[in-house]
Amino acid sequence: MASSSEVPGASPGVDVGLVAHLQQPTNMVCWATAATMLMSARDRSSYSIKTAMGKADRVDPTDGYVAMFETNKGLPPARTGPFTRACGLRVGPAASFSVQGFARLMRANGALGIVGLSPFLHIRVITKMTGDGTVFGTRMMVLDPGTSKPYEEVFLTFTERYEAAAGINARMDQIWHK
Repeated sequence: MASSSEVPGASPGVDVGLVAHLQQPTNMVCWATAATMLMSARDRSSYSIKTAMGKADRVDPTDGYVAMFETNKGLPPARTGPFTRACGLRVGPAASFSVQGFARLMRANGALGIVGLSPFLHIRVITKMTGDGTVFGTRMMVLDPGTSKPYEEVFLTFTERYEAAAGINARMDQIWHK
């Protein structure tokens, strides 16, 4: 369970601006969908998932990201590093973050793709934090590729899912950003 020494009144107040929400067309391609959201936001463009995966294939054709996307293949955790590099994305440090820690990460890097366990490995994009700075009173705006529209999630629930995924594969990059 997440804990925090944050105090009420220390609002994280982070909003990275407009990031277009995309819904994954099949059940195993959250990785491609989230990366497309991040790439589109970074480039101030509007890519289709297939176009974004084509860009990644041109940089690193090893895994065939368009083919993986079109055949509904999940991204193996150990391949997140090569994939994010092919997309021109960076990865964040593996760490357990406080409310203010996530707020600092978002202020420095914009929208974040965060891999969590819910109940399977799944990446969602975080674009906004609001609330009172506590784990119970802070909310994250989630652009979930598995849903048709964004939603808010309490920080405590969000971090529990993030931290639960950490034990799945030590070679998996859990935080993606521009």
